[in-house]
Formats: sequence, structure tokens, C-alpha cells
Amino acid sequence: MGSRLPSFAPAGLDPATSFLAFPRIGRYAAADWQALRSEVDEARESLQLVAVTSRQQLLFDSAGRSAGGYRWSRVAFKRLCSWLLPGLQSLTYALLGGQKVVRLRNSEMPVETSQALAVATINSVLRLRGEATFDGWRLLVNVSTRTIEALVGYKFRPFWNAELLAEAERFADRHRPRLRPWAAELVGYDLRLLYLPALPTWELCSQGLVDTYRTGYYFTNADHGCAALCGGNLVVRDADGGRAYRPFPGVGYLRHDSLLRRLIPHMFRLTQEKRLSVDELLGHCHERQAEAWPRELQRPNSAEKRKDIVQALLRARLDRPIATAILERMVRCGDGPMRESDGAPAGESAGTRTMLGLFLSLGYEAQRRLVGEQELLGRLAFRALRGQLRL
Repeated sequence: MGSRLPSFAPAGLDPATSFLAFPRIGRYAAADWQALRSEVDEARESLQLVAVTSRQQLLFDSAGRSAGGYRWSRVAFKRLCSWLLPGLQSLTYALLGGQKVVRLRNSEMPVETSQALAVATINSVLRLRGEATFDGWRLLVNVSTRTIEALVGYKFRPFWNAELLAEAERFADRHRPRLRPWAAELVGYDLRLLYLPALPTWELCSQGLVDTYRTGYYFTNADHGCAALCGGNLVVRDADGGRAYRPFPGVGYLRHDSLLRRLIPHMFRLTQEKRLSVDELLGHCHERQAEAWPRELQRPNSAEKRKDIVQALLRARLDRPIATAILERMVRCGDGPMRESDGAPAGESAGTRTMLGLFLSLGYEAQRRLVGEQELLGRLAFRALRGQLRL
């Protein structure tokens, strides 16, 4: 069985008391593929599209329910707020207790937290919008859990996770035994599939040790749309599971509309045509090994230099805690093939810090994160490997 972890919510919000439904996290190894298949099949059977015929369907009752007792998911509520009024989601989270104070330029203002006030605020905004605003809106609801999972427009055409899993399995079957399921993640209705060979694809010698890697493919989708269908190349480091993603050039994220099913064969055809070359990857690694960081980066008084690197990572759209963690791991671990042991990496004493270390640190952080953060970090890791990320 795949592991199902508790639902996660924004800081300060309690999933047990909030009127919003937050997604649960599922992680699956290759041996759990049947459990994953059952999970996505069950979701497909439970999800239905319901047309929004009036504003009354969307108004919240005192318990925070809409459409006759349905609870809003975090994804659906985010879409509702973005369509109604910019900043409405942040305001609602603050009223629900996710933010105790509002920081002004030179002072802080306490926020009154109340679910009743949050509900009244949302309903006030809904009543201000004319009925024509809701023309073409549809709700994607789970009739089993009585949850509104997404708010979609009239162009939305569902492409279910069960369909992507079937397509990916057919693709992997055509390339067996070279390619097989490796891992999958299901966060709510956001699915990520990873396919790798059974044995390492290539090796890299670093600091007198051998580091092994595998190259394969990844595919992502979400039942609720949000332009979530994507595929590309995958690089995984055996030592720590660090990963890097490269979306297929010219494809990007595909929208769930009437053109989608015509584009899916094109995406899988690119999977075969844009296969990563081992020689190319090794060449990139050797180039990054030759690009040393300034020596002062490794000294205790190098705070200014470290600050510059963190700022560069922030410009790449990373949050400060993640950027700081990436820098500290790179400085501490170096470029060697570290295995975590008793909390102390084997390469801690290594003296060399090169751009390869940035690739390894980004990849390590990627495998520890979920969905959006993992995708961003994995893409940055591949850009770092290709020398396209300049700090």
C-alpha cells in the first residue's frame, strides 16, 4: 500500500476546524502501483461536473458550505477568490486565523479572527457581482466526500489522472525492461508519475568517489485541470533521491480543453525523440565541476557573499527558507556523492565547492518538497546542470 499522510494546510490554519478541505498526500513506490491505480479510478468515479446556474449555489452558509452542503477544497476556493477579487484568499485566511497581525510600514495591526466574519466577507463579495459573472462556471464536485474540488470554465474538458496513468503505463510497456515505474505522488488530485530504468544509467567521479544517476521521464496531471498536464525528462541521483526536471521543449503545460487529446500523442512522441544523452549530461557535470565558487564562500566571514547567492535564488522565485537551506547544504556538503549517516554527510570535509554542488543541493531539496515547489526546484536544478542558472 502507498503511504497516505495527513492533509496539509497553510501555516496557522487547522484542517480540523477550518471550513476548507485540504488535500491529503499519497506517496507510492513501484510495488504500490495497484493501490495508486485504485486511488485514481475511485476519484474518476466520484467526480462530477455541475453547472452554476445562479449565484445562490456559491453563497456560503454559516458552516462554510455551498451548493447544498458541499465543502470547498483549497484549490477550488483559491480559484473562486481569484475570479472574484484579488487578495480575497489572503484576507479570508487571515480572518480564519492564518495571520494574527497585518504588518504595516512602521507598525502591526491585530486581525480579528472569526469564521463567521470570513463567511460574511465572501458572501458580500459574491452579492456584489452580477449574475452574468457566473455564466459558464461549473463546479467539479466529489459526490462521495461532498467536496467542491474545482471551479472551472465552459472550455474545460476533463482529462483524468486515471487516463494519464494508463497512457504512461502503455508508454513504459513499450520500453521494458529499460523503463519501469519508480515512484508516484498524489497530493489531493495532483498526480506526478516517475519512470526510471532498473539500473543506473551513468556514473560521475567526484572527489575520488563514484556517484550514480538514472535518467527517465516524468508526467504530471490534475483531475481539476489548472493547465496541469506536462511531461519531460527526469534525472535522479541514487545517493539521496535528488531529482531534476526538464519539460519537453515546445510543449509546456497543456490545458484541459478540446485540443488536449490531440496533443497527448505529440507529448509522448516527444518523449521518445527528446531523450537525454548520457554524454551530454556527463559533459555538463564536468563543466559544472570546473566552475568553482569563490574561496571566501567557505569562510566564516563570508556572510556578504552568501547573502548575494541567496538573493539570486530569491530572484529565481524561491522562498527565503528554501534558498537558505540550499546554500547551507551546498557549503556544508560540497560536490561529493554524500550518503546521509547520523546527520553528517560523508563529504562534509571536502574543500571544493563548485556549481555542481548547487545542482546537487537543488535536486536534494526538490525530492523533499511537494507539487509546485518540487517542480520549480527540479527545473532550477536542471538549469543549474546546463549552466543556464547564473548567480
